[in-house]
Amino acid sequence: MTTRIKTSWTLLLTVLITFETIRCEEIADRNIGTFWHLTDVHLDLLYSQDGDPSRMCHSYPGYTPTEKLGYYGDYRCDSPPPLLEMALYRMKQIAPKPDFILWTGDDFPHVPGEEQNRTTTIANMGTILRLIQQAFPHSTIVPLLGNHDTNPSSQMSPDDKRFYTDVLTEANWHAVIPSIDFKDFIKGGYYLFETTSGIAIICLNTNLWYESNKIVAEMADPADQFQWLGLTLSKLLYSGKKAFIAGHVPPGYLETGPEYHNFYPQFNQKFIEIVRRYRSVIAGQFYGHLHTDSFRLFRDNKGVVINSAFTTPSLTPWHSTQPVNPSVRLYTYEQDGSNVMLLDYSQYYLNLLQVKNVNDSLYNLYPKKSARGKDTEFLIQQPSEQGRVHNTTGQPSAGAGQTSANITDQPSSHIFIQPSHSVLSVQLPDWQLEYTATAAYNVANISTRSLEAVYNRMKEPMSELFHKYLAYYRVSYTPAACDSLCRNLQLCAISETSGDRYKTCLHQSHTVSYHISQRPIKYISLVIGTLGILTVLTVVVVCVKQCRSTESKYKRIETLSVDWAEAGRYDGVSIQNMEESELN
Repeated sequence: MTTRIKTSWTLLLTVLITFETIRCEEIADRNIGTFWHLTDVHLDLLYSQDGDPSRMCHSYPGYTPTEKLGYYGDYRCDSPPPLLEMALYRMKQIAPKPDFILWTGDDFPHVPGEEQNRTTTIANMGTILRLIQQAFPHSTIVPLLGNHDTNPSSQMSPDDKRFYTDVLTEANWHAVIPSIDFKDFIKGGYYLFETTSGIAIICLNTNLWYESNKIVAEMADPADQFQWLGLTLSKLLYSGKKAFIAGHVPPGYLETGPEYHNFYPQFNQKFIEIVRRYRSVIAGQFYGHLHTDSFRLFRDNKGVVINSAFTTPSLTPWHSTQPVNPSVRLYTYEQDGSNVMLLDYSQYYLNLLQVKNVNDSLYNLYPKKSARGKDTEFLIQQPSEQGRVHNTTGQPSAGAGQTSANITDQPSSHIFIQPSHSVLSVQLPDWQLEYTATAAYNVANISTRSLEAVYNRMKEPMSELFHKYLAYYRVSYTPAACDSLCRNLQLCAISETSGDRYKTCLHQSHTVSYHISQRPIKYISLVIGTLGILTVLTVVVVCVKQCRSTESKYKRIETLSVDWAEAGRYDGVSIQNMEESELN
């Protein structure tokens, strides 16, 4: 018997070890990948620490600065070069070998139209691309156009083939996406990109559907992008592949009210119909533009959630209503053959308020900028092969009359700058991990089902999760108070991307919110009313007993409570008008 038991235990242990070995091998074989999402850089080469914050922190003749602005930027203005450089530096430290970098546009700053033209706009795109390439020389870069990447801002034409060609050539985009069909890009700024691991990324030019773009207002399908999108997804469906969709302007509504669409309503509905039809192909959607941190749910005609999208917050701290902290996002995904699943993302940010008074020593190393343009030079914090810093054209900057510098990657908390005659040690600002999605929202992954579960928990009355989301919404910048209307606008923007359903959501949420807000008042009123009635009845009974012998009806009224006598009414009946028989 003992031998049999030992044999049984040995066999069981062997089986368990075998299963565990297989499970560990499967985990080890999982193809886990990462990619960075960088959006809304709004690089401003004319940012000045002595600039006017009411005019995007630019210096103007005759302006006397009243404060020293931050070296890494100011909440009232767009990104200075050091902010972008430091973001790329930290991105490289955190995840130096991403599968790709998704860069979803809006490269030019928020400046008046007279300060922007086609040349400077395209030059800014090229400058940012060169900085990304220097930080990640061996990584795939996937660029997209934003509404500020054209002149005038937001007025992107579907017919301007010269513009799209210039982006490919003068901004050097053709060098990072050489395998795409350039005919699609030249036709309308959109394209299909396939990574080395086989992930299909559908790169849309959603600026052609943007409601602020007056050029496309009367068009049925600008640059035939809807037709192309449907055909592309159809081919992917037929081949059994999954795809990511990326764009700058997201579908749906802003959190500020129903009058603020992102797309024209007819374009929004067309896009939603395509998502509904090809939901099984779309493994994830990624957008920027809003500068804030949120997500969107897509529903079918019956209201069932069938897909989702993320809106990643901006690098620039500027926002039209309330600022945000500069941030970048790192996604994690799993690829199993043609199947792709989003696992998690980590949000990193710079608390700009904490670094506002950072050491200014680096600032003096940057040459003065006379004008925007592709030849504008400034030093970047990445070493070249020769140990010298490169300028934006990729050439060493240690020429005649310029400052030679050597910036190393170690240690991580400092950079060492060695001009020709001295050495400076400058502490870098602390880019913090703001949150990881699965941990913050207590979900297993960031699939559509998980996001739906997060939304359902957020919409519960007095939800703590909603308040956590609200803090992340502006990247840990002190949030403004959010009343019931604010809450409804936030939740309905997340839940409903379709116009009719969004308006219905707002109406229903307002009604529900009103009833919920009235419940405490009703309960208190009911309790007070009940106690009042019982008190009055008690007084009446006592008074009636005491006044039985009094024949005068006025004597009886005098013994009632003062409030009752002064009001002259009880239960809706006027005492003065009562018949004497009713008082006896």
